[in-house]
Amino acid sequence: MTLAKRWVEEYEKNWTRFLRFQEGVFNEWFEGIENLDRKVFEKVLSYFDQICNYYVELTRDFITTMAVASPMGQEVRKMLGMQNAAGKGFNAMMTLEKVSKVFCELSEFYTSIPGDVIKMAKTVYQIHDHVVSLAFCKTNKVKEMSTICSTDNRVDMYKQAILSELLKNETEKSQKLFKIVNYLEEIGDACTAMGCEIVFALEGTQGFCHNDSYRILEGNR
Repeated sequence: MTLAKRWVEEYEKNWTRFLRFQEGVFNEWFEGIENLDRKVFEKVLSYFDQICNYYVELTRDFITTMAVASPMGQEVRKMLGMQNAAGKGFNAMMTLEKVSKVFCELSEFYTSIPGDVIKMAKTVYQIHDHVVSLAFCKTNKVKEMSTICSTDNRVDMYKQAILSELLKNETEKSQKLFKIVNYLEEIGDACTAMGCEIVFALEGTQGFCHNDSYRILEGNR
């Protein structure tokens, strides 16, 4: 095995570790949603320095590998897609930190969160879970992205319905819920964009979500 190949494979291993750590944090966050447990959200908040460090190290590895190994062709495409996916995942994690903080600020925790907000949060978690599995499954990734786009569209519909209710009666609680709903939508969008980058990295197909469908860019069919 050439030195360049070893550098690329080491980057891919570090990328996988970053993705799996991100998955673990999302799984704990989902536990907080399921059980309406403030302590779980507080625990999730303790991970974010570590997430930042992971991402900085991964980005450093990416830059070093590109400089030293000078990958070409499919390897360049794969590495660029993986690093872009990591960036989208990092954005999702930073917004997850914001929404967790607002959840912790809610008083009367068990009665403060409307059912539709819980459903929206669970749907966002489903998107992330599906996107992570996309990186490791052997199924048709383009078809899987269509399902992810459809799920993300459901998040948008939840947002519209919830905000229309919140705007009827503006209170301190409704302002916090307004933030939560907007943050959840941002996480869903970041995770969906992450999925698009994973498809590009592993399949070479560039596309984007439009409403509830996955559109492949011209020349990528």
